[in-house]
Amino acid sequence: MQIVNLGERHNKPLIIIINKCDLLEEKEELKEGLKKRLKSLSYVPVIYLSAIKGMGIKSLLKTLAKMLEQAQKKLSKKGLADIVEKMLLNNPPKNFKGNKIKIYFAKQEPGLTQTFIFFVNNPQWAHFSYQRYITNYLRKNLNLECLPIKIILKKSE
Repeated sequence: MQIVNLGERHNKPLIIIINKCDLLEEKEELKEGLKKRLKSLSYVPVIYLSAIKGMGIKSLLKTLAKMLEQAQKKLSKKGLADIVEKMLLNNPPKNFKGNKIKIYFAKQEPGLTQTFIFFVNNPQWAHFSYQRYITNYLRKNLNLECLPIKIILKKSE
């Protein structure tokens, strides 16, 4: 769990691999228990392997290919602007500390950690729950279900 938490803290792509699955009877219970303990990492794939029997290797390779495909996903400026506009219409920012954050535009840096830089009026006015909403919205609407997403808020000059 410490390694998984370190990976999350440093925005590293993760795959949870459970070896010796040929000896497990309660696979789904184990997977559900992991998901409960790692709620913020619900996007992380869980792969069951049996090194002795060679089970799960195809699933692992398929997941790795999917992650690499998602890492190369690059939106056009217009495409990203449209997504941000829909996101704001769907759930506009609320007042935080008496002020409201305004998002002027966004930029994407693709990679194994998809990074989105939002240029805003004041980054301190973004509540952590709204940042989590942005991450979840992007993950769902851009089909980035296997990779970490890093949100950076920069003051627009």
